Amino acid sequence: MLRFRLGAALLAVCALASTSWLVSADDKKPDEKKPDDPPKAKGVLPQNWKALGLTKDQVTEVYKVQSKFNSEIDKLKAKIDALKAEEKVELEKILTDEQKRKLREIKTGEKPDKEKEALLKARDALKKAEEVLKENKDEAKAKDLEKAVADARAALKKAEDAAKDKDK
Repeated sequence: MLRFRLGAALLAVCALASTSWLVSADDKKPDEKKPDDPPKAKGVLPQNWKALGLTKDQVTEVYKVQSKFNSEIDKLKAKIDALKAEEKVELEKILTDEQKRKLREIKTGEKPDKEKEALLKARDALKKAEEVLKENKDEAKAKDLEKAVADARAALKKAEDAAKDKDK
């Protein structure tokens, strides 16, 4: 995220610099430019390369190579960012509603209200009870589990009603 912000700031500075250059370029006479001058390649020489006494052609070639690889690197960085975002979504799918709430609380420092917390706990309990009920085939235990599911549904309904009353 920091790289993105720095990149955006650098882009903004470059845009401002180029617009001021374009404005100042309008003030110059057109015959001052030589039409056969090739556009200058821009870049930064690697550390200690200035001391090597490179020719202008070598410096230009270094800049071209850097430009080629920097565009590829930028594409890969964008792909990495997209993969990290996709990973975050997949990881959050693993968490229960209660765990997501706790994570949000940890990140933001906010304390949730008690009614919503009770609602999330009731939903989690209901999900777990329904899963156990589906897996269990023993009729005696099934009746007990059905009662537990009914109790969990009632608790969920009560928590939802309390949350609705608070929102009003």
